[in-house]
Amino acid sequence: MQPWPTLALSLTLVAGVARAEPCEDVSARPQSLAATIMKTGSFRLVLVATSGRQAGGVVEGDLNLLPTRSTDRSPQTGQLAKDRNIADVPLYGWASADWKLVDAPVGDARARSRDPILPGVLVIFASWKEGYSARTPVLLISTVSNRRDGELMTDGGGIGLWVRQLNETGFAGEWSGWGIALSGSGYFCATSLGP
Repeated sequence: MQPWPTLALSLTLVAGVARAEPCEDVSARPQSLAATIMKTGSFRLVLVATSGRQAGGVVEGDLNLLPTRSTDRSPQTGQLAKDRNIADVPLYGWASADWKLVDAPVGDARARSRDPILPGVLVIFASWKEGYSARTPVLLISTVSNRRDGELMTDGGGIGLWVRQLNETGFAGEWSGWGIALSGSGYFCATSLGP
């Protein structure tokens, strides 16, 4: 399978400011999870807003993913991971971007958290969004659902990134608000920068 040429990011100088070119919108394509699992490592993340107060906005940021373990311990609280099923939360990590450029209700400090029990990013498998298969990878960024301490919460801010295309070079799909906070929505791509 050939890598998506549009996932390779290019920078354009606009009024003296470098900004990411939008990535390809794959939301109309059939879901294709060519790779068996999402890679760990560093990624260049691009979000494009198609709705909300910043429709047409584009933001580029960084995403880092690591494997979860049942022995993960919070450096802040000392708590151990209390996942019901570690296979349902395979990766955690952190992300940084100027989220307001796409009207994403993401708390910057929360998104940057590297705590494995209270991570900025948590990858889960979900089965309830129309057009997506069972056990679709979803990246939760800065949500209360990111907690791995046994607490179950569903409200608040943050976003979910639903993976529609996944291959060796990265992944792409749609993003929208995860909790009750009003927000924009759109599409995204993440390109692997290596381990």
